[in-house]
Amino acid sequence: MNQPPDKIESDAKIAKLLIFFLLSIFVYSLIYYCYHGILQARSGRKTDFDPYISGALCLKNIKNPYVAVNLLEAAKSIGAQKNDISINRCVYPPLFMQLLLPFTKIDISKARVIWSVIFSIFFLICITAAVYQMTGNNLLCSAIFLSMLFLFNPLYITIALGQVNLFIVFLIIYSYYFYKKKLYLISSGFITAAALIKIIPAIFFLPFLVRSGNKNILKFCVASIVLFLISYIYSVAEYNYYFSYVLPQFSGGAGDSVYNISFWGMLDRMNFRYKNIAAFILQGLTLLILLHSLLIKKYENDFIFGLTTCLSLLIPKTLWEHHLLLLAIPIFIMIKYIHSSKVKPVLSRIIFTVAGFALIAMDMKYYDERLNEFPLIFFQYIKFFGLVFFTLGYYLTLTNILEKNNKKI
Repeated sequence: MNQPPDKIESDAKIAKLLIFFLLSIFVYSLIYYCYHGILQARSGRKTDFDPYISGALCLKNIKNPYVAVNLLEAAKSIGAQKNDISINRCVYPPLFMQLLLPFTKIDISKARVIWSVIFSIFFLICITAAVYQMTGNNLLCSAIFLSMLFLFNPLYITIALGQVNLFIVFLIIYSYYFYKKKLYLISSGFITAAALIKIIPAIFFLPFLVRSGNKNILKFCVASIVLFLISYIYSVAEYNYYFSYVLPQFSGGAGDSVYNISFWGMLDRMNFRYKNIAAFILQGLTLLILLHSLLIKKYENDFIFGLTTCLSLLIPKTLWEHHLLLLAIPIFIMIKYIHSSKVKPVLSRIIFTVAGFALIAMDMKYYDERLNEFPLIFFQYIKFFGLVFFTLGYYLTLTNILEKNNKKI
């Protein structure tokens, strides 16, 4: 049935207003990023980057970067440390420090700028290119994704600290990009690199292996083992020390630090007697939800990919706000589904996602010491609750869309 001219004209005006609104948001977010992500990021110490370039110098000088004395000596020699008392520890496997070896040849201030500004821009461009292709060259979806990412506070914490999270997002997205193209060896290489920098991305092997079929499991395993061995033979002693001492200690959590916004951290600060049991229950439920979703064939790989990202952030006992940058992945998945689906998402479901995103995206001083007393202490974990809301909204919204579309993998 043909629509009346007045209806067509009205729809056209609404479409133009929507495009203008989205364009305005994009321009604002781009300006916001240029200031906070480029201009401000050019100066200041990078408290997470500095220990790792110092660790890279330790590797270069054949010294163990996980020994505080060695790390402190290296940091002082390049001007990354101003006191003799303490230094942030290295808690990642040696691969990241191996990748940073070229930075040891240049001045520390220049290295910080290159990592925090130049590489950040490079990774963002590459991520956007992958998103653009995976949305069928849809410029609107890519612009919406970039707008949300540029207004996402974990991005700026990552850049300010010189953190590696943007590189991790880059590796995970491209791992999935090559997975969709059935280039399983390359895909496995990317996700293995991510897991050898930050251990938690290893959870992505689960959906890849379950959903790839028996013929491709060997390809995943071969690529992973080869990449690990290449890194291992260059730092045998360091890898042995890391898996024997550093990882077991680090996996125990960051304790009651006010910046640790994990579920376990919240229970620890509230002196909950059964915190370990409660954390174990949450971890178990998280894995069960993921395994259950993997076995449901109508749940597409895109949905599983985003869900795995959300759930991976609920598992660790340590969760810093900058870790939440990984939510850029399910944000992209949601934009893709909502735009491409003919089924409108149920408002009561998507509102959880919107609320979660808003809580995480905002710059809030949740660590203020005036909030230490009960019940205000719950506000210090507002970002964790945002993660829970976002995960719940993601799951409810997309399962509803998938069930209505009744798509098969």
